[in-house]
Amino acid sequence: MGKSEILETLSNEWEQLLSVAQSIPDDTLETTDSVGHWSVAQVLTHVASWDEEVRDRLVEFSRSGINRVTLDSTVHELNERLLEENKEKDLVSTWMYFYGAHSALVSYLQTLPEEVFDPESYTGNWIVNIVPQHYSGHMEDIKAASEQI
Repeated sequence: MGKSEILETLSNEWEQLLSVAQSIPDDTLETTDSVGHWSVAQVLTHVASWDEEVRDRLVEFSRSGINRVTLDSTVHELNERLLEENKEKDLVSTWMYFYGAHSALVSYLQTLPEEVFDPESYTGNWIVNIVPQHYSGHMEDIKAASEQI
């Protein structure tokens, strides 16, 4: 699979996540404990934060060759810190952040050469494996929450 197919897959997964998230009524988007201990709005913030995090990691790698690793034991802490940094966002700001972070990630990815998309590489693993799975996993989480809300 080449760059254009990978970007198309990424867009398709994000569009599915978006569609499911948009199906949640506004008055329940901020209901806590809908998705684990998070609200759907917090899931959107989480996804957006990770889109930014991935872009930052890819930029850092292209500049320095450093492949930053987050241990499983610290992922939860990082997730909570990223949510804390964005806790003041209202729903409109959350949606803008969700759209904007994804758009910035895709715009950056479009500038990268084909070889960066090799799924066996550090960068390709993020782009090809982790990000689409992240979208898909949280789409399923929100879908399950929608049945409970």
